Amino acid sequence: MSRPKIALPNELFIISDLHIGGEYPNGLDHNADPELSGRGFRINTHVKDLIDFISEVRDRALRIRGTTELVINGDLVDFLAEKAVGEHGWRAFIEDEDEAVATLERIVDRDCGFFDALAALIESGVSLTLLLGNHDIEMSLPAVRSYLRARLGVKRFGAVQFIYDGEAYVVGDTLIEHGNRYDGWNAVDYDSLRRYRSESSRRLPLSPEAEFDPPVGSQ
Repeated sequence: MSRPKIALPNELFIISDLHIGGEYPNGLDHNADPELSGRGFRINTHVKDLIDFISEVRDRALRIRGTTELVINGDLVDFLAEKAVGEHGWRAFIEDEDEAVATLERIVDRDCGFFDALAALIESGVSLTLLLGNHDIEMSLPAVRSYLRARLGVKRFGAVQFIYDGEAYVVGDTLIEHGNRYDGWNAVDYDSLRRYRSESSRRLPLSPEAEFDPPVGSQ
């Protein structure tokens, strides 16, 4: 029996490793010139360029007749760049869902212009697909995904989909996956992460099989 054909988007955009997260230096924001102000504790110092790109994809989608999809192939945000609440230093994985949501809220508030641009993109009819990376593992947690959907104002069924259990995403002849899978230091143990989510979602004491160890590279 042949497989049913899946309708492909007329235009597909794939970007990766945005790493939205981490304090800007001296309380500055994304409008500051990174050459003059420094990096702070961030990988991404060019959020304004991302906002311009997202806006360009939205404007283009409104002009064409057809469908558009944007794939963010892992590490949309960077939980590893965020200091722990009430503690010193950083953590490789935020186990508590409420704290993970609070951390994402800080990230979103700091770079709200970017997330406003994503919300406008979705509102225009563009589909958004988010793959899990190794800096945003917390995005697999149900409460974190629910918060992001709400923040982006998702109303259409299927407007945003999350790929977070290690599978690749295939669009036509294009196979999309985050490269940490092939790096032993940064590969995610998706099986234990799945068991962790399953037990923690039921508010159960974690069994030894459900203990999740983040990648060594994150630690």
